[in-house]
Amino acid sequence: MKLFLYELKKIFSPKILIVLAAVLMLQFWLCYIPSGQEHEYSIDVYKQYLEQYGGEFTEEKYQSLLARSAEIGNIIAVHDDMVDAYQKEKISFDEFEEYNFQYHKASSEESTVKYLVKKSEYFKEIGGCVYFYDTDWEDFLGGAGFNFFAAFAVIFLVIPVFCNEHQSNARSMLVTSARGQLDLCISKLCAAFTAAFLTAAAVYAVKYAAFCTIQGNYGEYAVHNLLGHYGYGDISLVRYYFTDLLIKSAAWAVGAVFICAVSNLTKNMIFTAFLSFVPIVFSALIGDFSAGIYRYLLLGGVLAENYAADFNMTAFTFALAIKTVIYSAICCVLWRKRE
Repeated sequence: MKLFLYELKKIFSPKILIVLAAVLMLQFWLCYIPSGQEHEYSIDVYKQYLEQYGGEFTEEKYQSLLARSAEIGNIIAVHDDMVDAYQKEKISFDEFEEYNFQYHKASSEESTVKYLVKKSEYFKEIGGCVYFYDTDWEDFLGGAGFNFFAAFAVIFLVIPVFCNEHQSNARSMLVTSARGQLDLCISKLCAAFTAAFLTAAAVYAVKYAAFCTIQGNYGEYAVHNLLGHYGYGDISLVRYYFTDLLIKSAAWAVGAVFICAVSNLTKNMIFTAFLSFVPIVFSALIGDFSAGIYRYLLLGGVLAENYAADFNMTAFTFALAIKTVIYSAICCVLWRKRE
């Protein structure tokens, strides 16, 4: 235990902590920059309608939205006829002005009402849903995929664990000490695993903390209230995010063991950084690796997106355990091998 704590303390040296603090501050600050995500509805109009329809879904609200959608469709459909009628002086200026006001209002609300009708149909299908202003949560969760801050922090943190010993020529002295080669290697691996998990979790937690300072309301509502998030049961939005946080942090912890294995192979920080970055980040950026069995086989697959409703936690845990054992075995064999 003392050796593990010593290695953990070496990882979180004062200089490293300063860099990590800067990364966390940058992650926090960037959350205040508008996401720029496009929506199929007007946010302002959406807020106005939710002031009227907010709360538990009911059949009456659904029928009211259907009626408003039909009304908007009728107003827009007769636009050309109304213009023609005004030009032929079949209607007065006041009548045309009143219609023109209704037309522009209908045009501005059309996409939003259609979205609300679609959302209501989804609510009616699954039941037990609530209307609330969910755009902030949609944007937040939509941006909770691959996190480059976590990638930089973990890779930057873990690479020196073994590379420092190789490049400083201290390895020969360390492996012949009374601690033993295997004990030292295992302590380093455990420290890297723990440090990566804590660092990744901190990055994701800071992002959520920043979100809470900006908006963060309605976190107690079930995640299935978001359109298309059916199948998660009644877990809340907050619980959903923190479950995803734990999954991604565990994946990064196993990624740290992989980085340790690579570092013992290359014995060079630059090569280790490249060979660690490429398989993890590239597999995360390729969408095909985020579905099916790839999400369990490749770390990038689970780091790229929020966990899906069909995500199998048992399979994921088993896959992480197997990969940890394999990477650790490779690392220990390479570490104990003489130059």
